[in-house]
Amino acid sequence: MTLNQIVARIKAIAEAHEQINTSVFGDIDDKLRQDIIYPACFMPYPITNVQGVDKLLQCNLFIMDRLIIGGSVTDNTYNELEVTSDMTSVAEDLFAQFAYQKYNPTWNVQRNFNITPLNETAPDYLAGVQLSFTIKLPYTADRCQVPTNYIYGS
Repeated sequence: MTLNQIVARIKAIAEAHEQINTSVFGDIDDKLRQDIIYPACFMPYPITNVQGVDKLLQCNLFIMDRLIIGGSVTDNTYNELEVTSDMTSVAEDLFAQFAYQKYNPTWNVQRNFNITPLNETAPDYLAGVQLSFTIKLPYTADRCQVPTNYIYGS
């Protein structure tokens, strides 16, 4: 399974969620400067580690929504807690979809995940969560498929 296929699957699942309006892949700082319709799901490049015959992709999704600016906690018009709560529920929903093993047996999402609350003030006032999880794929180190003309033993 290639990075393109993984990104396409994550974007498809995120965009199918009724609370996500925008799903983007790549450098988050660049994406935040675009016109985004919130709530949004941002996915930077995953970190890849190889452990023996396993390739582990550490994925981080940032699921964010806008805050009401100038709100008051006492008047219940400041909604950071509500936004964080909603985005936590969305993160849990997305993970449940990612972890569905009958979807594709080569798509092995590890059952452990983390949800971390966060907020961002520039360029928009946002709150939400970071969903961190790992996808385990087979790594065969198949040198026969490498496009090379290197001759071993010379």
